[in-house]
Amino acid sequence: MAFDGYVDEKATEKKVLRDVFKPGDRWFDSGDLLEMHEGGWLSFADRAGDTFRWKGENVSTNEVADILDAFPGVSEANVYGVEIPGADGRAGMAAIKTDGRFDLEAFAEHVGRELASYQRPLFLRLLEGEMNITGTFKHQKVEYREQGWDPARVADPLYVLVDGRYRPLDAGAADRIARGDLLPG
Repeated sequence: MAFDGYVDEKATEKKVLRDVFKPGDRWFDSGDLLEMHEGGWLSFADRAGDTFRWKGENVSTNEVADILDAFPGVSEANVYGVEIPGADGRAGMAAIKTDGRFDLEAFAEHVGRELASYQRPLFLRLLEGEMNITGTFKHQKVEYREQGWDPARVADPLYVLVDGRYRPLDAGAADRIARGDLLPG
């Protein structure tokens, strides 16, 4: 069947996969993860960009964001996976919009109590501006993921989880993490 695509031809081309199963075939990449069940039927599992793998476990960004959103003072949480040099998989990071009631120390306790160790955001970005969203009001993750936890690329305050507490993440701490001298968690 035909795929008309997007107004932007480059965006359309990114979604069309070619020569997947045989030469000349074309497939549309919807970004959805499906689960195949006995008998051959499929069900929706998640969005491809809405999960990451850390410590051998798959983490649902939406599930973690719901738990972060439940904390008093968090008005909006956007969770995504980021790379740490030398680590297998992606560590959790959250961009959070807060209000005047937000307490970082109590938030760290909430994270430790409500999330498994592999689900916990090891990095925290406290947004000073508005959350980046799409035209359909979905959280944008790509730019946040690309900027990661690099203080040189992020103007918002950054924190790293160390020994159950969120500590400020400056250039020195980022260098120690990159060298493997400081292990988040």
